[in-house]
Amino acid sequence: MGLRLSALLAVITLVGAGAQVPVVAVAAPAWEPDRVERIAVAYEVGSDGVLRVTERIDYLHGDGELLRRFMVRWPNPSDDSTDRVLQIQNITLESPTGGDTRLHQQSYDPNDNTDDSSYDSREEVLDLIVGRDVPTGRRDTYVLKYELRGALEQAGDGIRFAVSGPGQKMKASALSLTVSAPRGVRSADCEWAGKRFASAELANGVGQFANPQWSEQLEYTAGLRSLSCTIGLVPGAVQNVGPILDDPPRLRPNAMTTIYILFWIGLAVMLVVLIAAAILIIRYEHRRRSAASRASASPGTGF
Repeated sequence: MGLRLSALLAVITLVGAGAQVPVVAVAAPAWEPDRVERIAVAYEVGSDGVLRVTERIDYLHGDGELLRRFMVRWPNPSDDSTDRVLQIQNITLESPTGGDTRLHQQSYDPNDNTDDSSYDSREEVLDLIVGRDVPTGRRDTYVLKYELRGALEQAGDGIRFAVSGPGQKMKASALSLTVSAPRGVRSADCEWAGKRFASAELANGVGQFANPQWSEQLEYTAGLRSLSCTIGLVPGAVQNVGPILDDPPRLRPNAMTTIYILFWIGLAVMLVVLIAAAILIIRYEHRRRSAASRASASPGTGF
């Protein structure tokens, strides 16, 4: 006991004398970004005008999640009175490596929740989210399949489509894609965010593309309608080519506009109540004075 007390007093004395006692600092864990290590996309143009897509993604899980983002409604650039609509259907997700195949979907207005009092825009985005609550550092392969209706447009004697490309940090060399169509593809030209592919060839009626001409390390955050292809086809091989058009959704006020509307409605109601109360008071006072006047004008009954 005496020895422990002496040691404690010695430490206190050193600290009081300004001696430097080493302090062990525990570093906070570094944030680990998610990364697409490889993505191979197969675009199959159907004779019914449906674009069938298969994405095989090799993914390194970090502190985030795998995100695929699609613009599914936007104003028609050739006719502002209508909206373009992209329908995404028959979505499936598999993982040959046993990864988490729970697929979360959420759609929203990307321009919503603004601080001004303007109306919501006519744009709508759909997010497909994979890999929530997956341990950092785990590698998985995912196979995502879906169908796109309204993606094909007429482009001369061929067709064109513009869809969402990869939207997360990855090496440009990690992306490759193929394009196929009924009776074969006669010609094909694809770009990713305005950059053509360094490797492009046509083999057995299938367009094959790899190595978009970006810098080796690329960070592209949105990816909305960033991957486009123009392909030549046998005439009549594909039907129902053209965008899906819809009337703009009814404009709905955002939160600030709702507050303004409710304020003016409340003010109008209060004004009506006050006017009605004033009219009632004036009528009551008029009747009271009329009654008093008649009473004072009637003959007395003195003795």
